[in-house]
Amino acid sequence: MATFYANCTGGSYPACKNACENKYGTTVTTTNLAGLNSCLTSCNTSCNVSTFCFQLSQSCKSDCDSYMTNCVLILGATGFGQ
Repeated sequence: MATFYANCTGGSYPACKNACENKYGTTVTTTNLAGLNSCLTSCNTSCNVSTFCFQLSQSCKSDCDSYMTNCVLILGATGFGQ
């Protein structure tokens, strides 16, 4: 979970996106294009429930396929990370 919160600023995609916009601005310019794009791409990956479940599954010892599926279904249904 520490990895998720370290990489998904604010613990959700909207919070992460907001942090990017605060840092690089909300309007894309030639000056901020690379930084804003990189930041938002990181949010898309880091705040994704599948990424979070995959990180959790790394410590799984048994029935890991079921664990990953259940994690995505349960957390996805609750809106986790969104």
